[in-house]
Amino acid sequence: MTPTSTYATEPAPGKTQVVALIAHLRRDIIAGTLAPGSRLKITEIAERYDTGVIPTREALSRLVSSGLVIAHEQRGFRVASISSEELHDLASLRKSLETRALRESMQNAGIEWETRLIGAHHRMSRLPPHSDVDVGFAQEWVSAHREFHLALLSGCKSKWLMQFVDVLSDQMNRYRHLSTRNPGDSVRNVQASTKPCSTQPLLATLKPPANCWLNISRSRRQMC
Repeated sequence: MTPTSTYATEPAPGKTQVVALIAHLRRDIIAGTLAPGSRLKITEIAERYDTGVIPTREALSRLVSSGLVIAHEQRGFRVASISSEELHDLASLRKSLETRALRESMQNAGIEWETRLIGAHHRMSRLPPHSDVDVGFAQEWVSAHREFHLALLSGCKSKWLMQFVDVLSDQMNRYRHLSTRNPGDSVRNVQASTKPCSTQPLLATLKPPANCWLNISRSRRQMC
């Protein structure tokens, strides 16, 4: 879940431009449009996204903390590379942290949580995962899938836990997108061999309303 900030006044135009650029870069890195390991030349990125050099440098610097961009002294920025070892590490860590977040979320669950979860699952289940006109996942389904995860974890009160979960989610989503763009490579093979993230054992141990989401969790297993 991505933390949001509330401003008493509108942010400065320059800051708004940086925030928008971060969102565009994050989306294109996760989707694989900006390939792993590719160099991110500031002037080229600024031209590509129709922005200035200074906002571009700041946006790339901020993305370093997410692990999506790597900064090399004297060599500028690059999209983070990928590996089988990293994928296994990410999957294991995400399973551990997201299970903890889900446990807390369900312990705090109420009618608003239930309503949001039902709506998110209904929307996601009605959308086709893959696009008919482009390689990879359909953007509308990607948004619905993210909202379903956010709904599941919306009862978790730990800000730091949710920040870590969000970073891991972005990383895993990048591998998922890359697997559809390169169906024959090692990323696809490793992803196929990684056990799905299942919430079923956790749900079975919790009291209602947790048990009523057992069926929903089964459909989530193949989407984590």
